[in-house]
Amino acid sequence: GEGITTFDDILTWAIHKTITIPANTRSASTTLGITPRDDSYVEGPERFRIIASAAVGGHELIDSETVVIIDNELGTIANFRVFTFPDDPRQLGLAWDPVQGANNYRLEWKSGNQEYDSSRRSVVGLYTTTQVSGRSPGTTYTFRLTALDTTTDPDSELAQAEASGTTASSGETGEPGQGVGTATLTGLTVSSVSGEPTKLAVNWDEVQDAARYDVRWKTGAGSYGDAMQASTNSHAITGLSANTAYTVNVAALDADNTLLAEATASGTTEPATSESTRPDQTPAQDPEQEESSPAVSFVIYYDPNGGAAEVDRYNQAVALLNDAGISYSVVRGDVRAEVDQLAGVTNSVLPRFFLGDPTAADWVSETKVNNGGLRWLKDKVAELSAD
Repeated sequence: GEGITTFDDILTWAIHKTITIPANTRSASTTLGITPRDDSYVEGPERFRIIASAAVGGHELIDSETVVIIDNELGTIANFRVFTFPDDPRQLGLAWDPVQGANNYRLEWKSGNQEYDSSRRSVVGLYTTTQVSGRSPGTTYTFRLTALDTTTDPDSELAQAEASGTTASSGETGEPGQGVGTATLTGLTVSSVSGEPTKLAVNWDEVQDAARYDVRWKTGAGSYGDAMQASTNSHAITGLSANTAYTVNVAALDADNTLLAEATASGTTEPATSESTRPDQTPAQDPEQEESSPAVSFVIYYDPNGGAAEVDRYNQAVALLNDAGISYSVVRGDVRAEVDQLAGVTNSVLPRFFLGDPTAADWVSETKVNNGGLRWLKDKVAELSAD
């Protein structure tokens, strides 16, 4: 049979049904509960081979065979499109219209003679825009986007669409951050915020017919993280590192998710006023005790591209430590493997917080004693504040 690749497929999908009909009956009918398969082996309409056999008293007399084709095509995701960043030849942007009833989207991609497979797949969430980084310059990629309703079935598919786009060539020039065929968003400024070394203020001119603005940022030659959406022409980015330069991209989209205008600008956060004390903190009453006690400091391991929930946990932690006047440093990037090694755990939930320097030669991990997640950090800060 078509689409059958293993013996397990035959056992899973073969259907056998026996019906009994009265003597002298010239015709009969029945129904078969055939569920179209949802896997990576079959795309588009499915073909079922059906054999009907007539028998009397267990002796087969005659059989006939027919082939039935079931059209298992999904709905289409409207306006699925890919755009290029001329200043970043390793990145492509994607946008599409929301699908009613969908609570998640799955994105797959391929290039050249590749086929879709699980190694090139990501889950987008409820966003209707995203960016794919780490691509090869001057290369055409095809993307398959699937709208999912995971309420009762994690693999329930509602609609699907394909689109292709080509990354910029390494030597290609253009307006920084500007998508192909897109106007430049004007008046974009990225400014530090006085007294808040972990925040940048982003402002720009309103764009006519814009329904929302997508704001992304990155440091150095890194990739942009997930977009934060703004309904007005300003946005405050929090949870950043002090005294660090950031590149910020703002894209204006209309109600149909069409990219109207886009621009990129840079800004640098303020230096930290003090790593271990805040300006309004009361000095210690006993200078000798202060000198003999080691300063309390945390190290935060954090992936800015880890998703909205991770960013939220990070922002909560930074606000908590700043309010408590406790110093901290941040290690950013794809840090999960390093965290697992330092903490002696697997599949760490990020951010991970360490009391002291986990890379020091004499540091030994004690989970929930000198390292843990956000809940542990809150308890530890409360304990330190009480002391």
